[in-house]
Amino acid sequence: MNAMSKNIPTYPLNILKQDAADQLDFLFVHQKIETPQVPIDLPYRSSYYGVGICVQGEALLHANLESYKIQSGCVVTMSPHVIKQWHYMSADFTTLTIFFTDLFLAGNEQFPFFERVANHVFAVSAAEAKGIIASLKFIQQKYEKAAGFRNEILQSLAKVLLYEMTVLYNQQSFVVNTPGRSQLLSADFKKLVQQYFYTERSVRFYAEKLFVSRKHLSETVKEITGKTAGEWIDATVVLEAKVLLLNPTYSIAQIADMLYFSDQSRFGRYFKNLTGLSPLEYRQTS
Repeated sequence: MNAMSKNIPTYPLNILKQDAADQLDFLFVHQKIETPQVPIDLPYRSSYYGVGICVQGEALLHANLESYKIQSGCVVTMSPHVIKQWHYMSADFTTLTIFFTDLFLAGNEQFPFFERVANHVFAVSAAEAKGIIASLKFIQQKYEKAAGFRNEILQSLAKVLLYEMTVLYNQQSFVVNTPGRSQLLSADFKKLVQQYFYTERSVRFYAEKLFVSRKHLSETVKEITGKTAGEWIDATVVLEAKVLLLNPTYSIAQIADMLYFSDQSRFGRYFKNLTGLSPLEYRQTS
């Protein structure tokens, strides 16, 4: 993770459970995701992971710079690495979801759908959805029953589910949609942007890192994503700025410094040119 990202405020798992007096490490949700304490229709990060499946209704999720339509049979994954924004949830939108922290998982396993540039929503077959729902409902039974070794049982069941999800995710990513050269270049570019965007905003920097010309990089990224390389870099910076602006403890001058702008005025011009609002106007209207 970029060192400066540690300064970004995150929502803890407790926001998903209104009566949670103590710090939560694991939570099962079988309902619409609701967080009356915080506005999840604005960009945010969370300190927890989540894996679930939509069983009813639909929603529109923006994860980093990708938009996902969620409907019945879609698996949804989220991690602290991802900036999330829920644009829409139907009144009947319902999921079976487990949420947990690093502390709960207590392991060094790396699951591909938690990566910053992963596909955070993917559809599964009816049979696969049935199996996932059965696994989640079994976890729900153990979650709601106060018994010996409850946490250890939940940890084990959660890991089994995550490994099963990994098999399905890999089938989606590498068997059904084998990436070509353009997709690979675009994916590598997006990974580099997430790593360096705080300090590097020129297409030249990323083209040199990827050993391609600026023109080829920009054309390839636009072909795959609909945005040129420069537009993708700018969108990443603006998204990070919006998250920071939602935290009133940071002054606009501090945010400009955190994003490595030479001064507040330069940051203000950059932000307004891309959003139509000054940083202060965005803060006041959000």
